[in-house]
Amino acid sequence: MRRLLILSLIIIATLSGCHKKISYKIIKPESVVWNPLTKTYLISNAGTGYILSLKDKYEFFVFNKKPLSSPKGMAIQGKTLYVADRTYLDGFDLQTGKRTYHFEVPDAIFLNDVATSPDGMVYVSDMERNCIFFINPATDKVDIYSNKNLTKPNGLYYFTRGEEPFLAYVCFKDKSVLEIINLKTKSLESVLNTEMPFADGITRESDGSWLISSWADSTVWRFSADFNQRSRLAEKYDSPADIFYSLENKELAIPSFNGNTVTFVTKVDTTAANSKPQK
Repeated sequence: MRRLLILSLIIIATLSGCHKKISYKIIKPESVVWNPLTKTYLISNAGTGYILSLKDKYEFFVFNKKPLSSPKGMAIQGKTLYVADRTYLDGFDLQTGKRTYHFEVPDAIFLNDVATSPDGMVYVSDMERNCIFFINPATDKVDIYSNKNLTKPNGLYYFTRGEEPFLAYVCFKDKSVLEIINLKTKSLESVLNTEMPFADGITRESDGSWLISSWADSTVWRFSADFNQRSRLAEKYDSPADIFYSLENKELAIPSFNGNTVTFVTKVDTTAANSKPQK
């Protein structure tokens, strides 16, 4: 597999409004997203509380002015970055890094991944409460989604099929299932047993193929758009977390939670895996 860069170094970041420079490390990176306004990658560090802004693969800045408790999943809607932080959902201005939204999700226990939809809704998985919160930041209205298979929900991905909106999720458990919620009807569109141990992140390539990280398997699995074919990345990655495929840059970002690295892959080389997944 060809890599662009593996980031694990101590970085020098400058806080806005400060003249002194402060050293930071990539520690427990959980999530990566692309900031279209500043043309940078944003990396949430659960180990430091800071979100780092990466420019041109070598220059770092601190995005949020004050550290969070333990930022994890991130997603962008409009000009706002939404971040899951323990029991809070925070929103930040993409251009300035200023916090514009701070909401304690009622009865939340362990918020993890975040997804957003064009209508302004924010979806947040809760691994310990075994549910997904549907949050409207404009009104703070919260709806809770759960079902019998929703155990340790982790990675989320919003997508559309035609004019229908859907939310896909995977679970952080042995032989994770992948389920797809029809957001219009709130029904399950399809159920897939991925046979992957402890699935974490989920994203899609430009051709519609699905990429799912497996924490216990130390790799990323690739499924065809219809889930009929599967393979896995040729290389191993320690504790791959909330992976992100950038459609603009045509590359996959893999944060290694325990390895304290972020790897950027420009060519998703895979090796064949056994037959078709069970549905």
